[in-house]
This record gives sequence, C-alpha cells and structure tokens, in this order.
Amino acid sequence: MRHTLTFFSDAFPMIPDPTPEGEEPWEDIDEVNPGLFGRRLADFVVRGLCAAGIAADEPGVEDYGWWVNLPGWGHRSFLVCTGGWGEPGQFHITFYPAKPKVWCWWRFVDARPCNEQMTQAVEKLMRESGLVRDMTWSD
Repeated sequence: MRHTLTFFSDAFPMIPDPTPEGEEPWEDIDEVNPGLFGRRLADFVVRGLCAAGIAADEPGVEDYGWWVNLPGWGHRSFLVCTGGWGEPGQFHITFYPAKPKVWCWWRFVDARPCNEQMTQAVEKLMRESGLVRDMTWSD
C-alpha cells in the first residue's frame, strides 16, 4: 500500500506568525514544531478532496504536521501534511491507516479501498494543480 507522497513545491510556504513580540503565540500558528509546518498544503488538499466529492474535515494541528480527518469509512482514516523535513521546498503527505487491515469494533476491516481512493485522489489533485514537481511514493 502506498503510504507517503513526497514532492517539491514553492506553492505552500510557511505562514508567518502574526503574534506581536512578547505576547502569547497565535492559536493557529503554522509552525507546529521548530521548522515543521504545512497549513497551506493541508488547506489545499481539503479543498481539492471536497471539490472531488470526498469528505475531509478542516485541518487540525499536531506535533508532526497538519492532520486531516477523512470521515465516512468503517475505520479511522486521516492524512498528515508536513513541510520542513528534508530539503528546502520538500513536502510529505502521509496516509493512515498504513496497513491493509485495521482492527475496528472487535474485527479486522480491509483498509485498502480507503487507501486506494485517497492516494489516487490526492495524487491526481497534485498532478493536475501544476504546483508540484518530483512526486514519489513510499510504503
């Protein structure tokens, strides 16, 4: 199963922190940990999935990037958008679950249909946008 899409782009730079010096940080700051960001990419993916008729919730911040819940499956599924790891301009979209079968409600559920639909939809979105280059998949 495809798990992580890695690519390069200049279209999703970090959103600057608008907090005046000496005040509490802004609640929706893009940088989730030093050097890690991805809010603009997550917003772009959510808009693209919703336009394609695929349910996707608004992004939420996590320690490792911007998390997007993908409701409507018989198991928990989501993706994480991250920039700042690796080379400048490199981004990652990681899909979960990453295994073909997941435990849900006292039974194993086949996660492959979710993975196939989501990875194909996001790959199509990114290719057709013309905003990314050097796309690669890893398991």
